[in-house]
Amino acid sequence: MQTILVIDDDDSLRDTIGVLLEREGFRAILAADGRSGLDHAVLSKPSLIITDLRLPDISGIEVCKKLRSSDDRTPIIVLSAAGEEIDKVLLLEIGADDYVVKPFGTRELLARIRAVLRRSPSEPQKTISFADVQVDLERRVVTKKGAEIRFTPAEYNLLTFFLQNPDRALSRDMILNSVWGYESFPNTRTVDAHVVKLRQKLEADPNTPRHFITLHKVGYRFLPESRDPTNNNANYPTNFLRILRGVGDVNLFEFGGTADYNSLQASFAQRLAAGLEIRASFTLAKTLGSVN
Repeated sequence: MQTILVIDDDDSLRDTIGVLLEREGFRAILAADGRSGLDHAVLSKPSLIITDLRLPDISGIEVCKKLRSSDDRTPIIVLSAAGEEIDKVLLLEIGADDYVVKPFGTRELLARIRAVLRRSPSEPQKTISFADVQVDLERRVVTKKGAEIRFTPAEYNLLTFFLQNPDRALSRDMILNSVWGYESFPNTRTVDAHVVKLRQKLEADPNTPRHFITLHKVGYRFLPESRDPTNNNANYPTNFLRILRGVGDVNLFEFGGTADYNSLQASFAQRLAAGLEIRASFTLAKTLGSVN
């Protein structure tokens, strides 16, 4: 099932598009503003993004710019109101793949969505493996050492969310919003209970997890490669700064010269969950090896 992220501050239109997409066999993720939309784009890895041009915080143009500057090549369709002055050539030059003028018909929107998805060069990954576990995303089948393991729909959705976001600090709120959605109204204990189930079914020793790691006071981190969870001096991932760049300006945020990997991840997740601007100092950027 392909996932489509819809970013629009018009509640009625956003919900209508969401229902339309789900009726057509897509999974819809809904965001009411540009910053939360960027968060979902980084964490959920949708197949396509639909964003309104005018948003209450950052514009659809800025959403395009930030995603493209972070090397995110997810296809983007921009929605604009009739009569709205818009440089269509500029939109395409900054990375939008198509635009639709409101009001529009459902058939037109669906046709443009399918056309953009057909043009998308990336083929969705069909299987993902870690340790002795293999996940067949097309058949929704999980095997460990060749034996099939049964999962509830919520457990499976949580597992695939972790698989799509390896080596990243994920707050419980992020997980709730991405896996269960706002309308479900579960609490953070729901995440903890389901992570315990994943550990019991997939970890060699559920009491000493090597893949589904707890980040104290933050949430969880999924490690595809087994790593000693007590080792805080592992190499920094090359995509960590790219995530920071995708969310906020890279400028003058000091994590501290002795901060280890877990501290950086935890600090990032706490600020993201609180809706605060994420910034990184040039010194940190150079340490992570992502600045020339």
